[in-house]
Amino acid sequence: MKITAVMTVRNEQHVLATNIAHHRALGVDEFRILDNGSQDGTVEVITAMAERDPSVKWTTDDGPYRQNEMVTELAREAFRHGADWVVPIDADEFWWTPTRSLKVALDGSDAGALVCQVDNFVQSAAVLHDHPTSLVTMIYRAQASGRHEDAKRLVEEQKIGFVEITYPPKLILRPTPSLTIALGNHSATGYAGEERPATDVVVLHAPIRARDRFINRAELGRRHNVMYADSDIGWHVRRLADMNAEGLEAEWTANSYDNGALTVQGLRHPLVRDHRLRDAVLPHTARLDRWLGPFRSRRPGSSPTAVGEHRHADQ
Repeated sequence: MKITAVMTVRNEQHVLATNIAHHRALGVDEFRILDNGSQDGTVEVITAMAERDPSVKWTTDDGPYRQNEMVTELAREAFRHGADWVVPIDADEFWWTPTRSLKVALDGSDAGALVCQVDNFVQSAAVLHDHPTSLVTMIYRAQASGRHEDAKRLVEEQKIGFVEITYPPKLILRPTPSLTIALGNHSATGYAGEERPATDVVVLHAPIRARDRFINRAELGRRHNVMYADSDIGWHVRRLADMNAEGLEAEWTANSYDNGALTVQGLRHPLVRDHRLRDAVLPHTARLDRWLGPFRSRRPGSSPTAVGEHRHADQ
């Protein structure tokens, strides 16, 4: 059985190496990655990973954000190179199984698409800048509110934080020459077999790893404004693109934890203590630190020591 992860990335230098290392340990055999115009150290990180691990294959496309077309072509390329399963992964997603092996979870399945639940994890309000160990302090999970169809309304009415939305599921797919993956990797057509719910595969999602990630998300919102006429496509990042500094600060308070809760419009929304993400990535962040140092930029207030001190205080 050959499992291939396909990824489109942009400006993910702090998390990408950990993501690849985690999924490699989980049982992914091959990575096919397209960098869409990163302006940080992402390309250097991919280069370093590919030099050490020949299963990491990558290319670049600095053109417009055609995410669904890009990931679809990666998936079809994976099929042409013998993939039995394709996993479309975003840089902020860490797929997880209680068996610690994706191969065991997939073994014997006759599904064409496995539908996997997404759990949103929440960052500490003290983490202002993204850095290589920012995932380690994401030790709370949001409780999903409402239906996915209600997400935009609930967030815009400031009844919940974005991290509290019911996130649409993600898919593991049996590829074919006609496989087509939709925008956001939440649906697909042309896979080989029937759709089934996954019983033991969950996506641990880290959508906002630090306050300064809002800058990247707002930039993505502006790219959506250019690419897509439908304002519902990427509504969450478009919303950030329209905000001023005061609005972004309130948004951070509504999507980061302080004493185990979010604060949305002055109301506390309790979170669920959950160490799965931290425990999944911690071995890889420590190991990668030995050789990825040149690509890990240090900024004031974002050192691993500062993160460790905050984590100790919160536990």
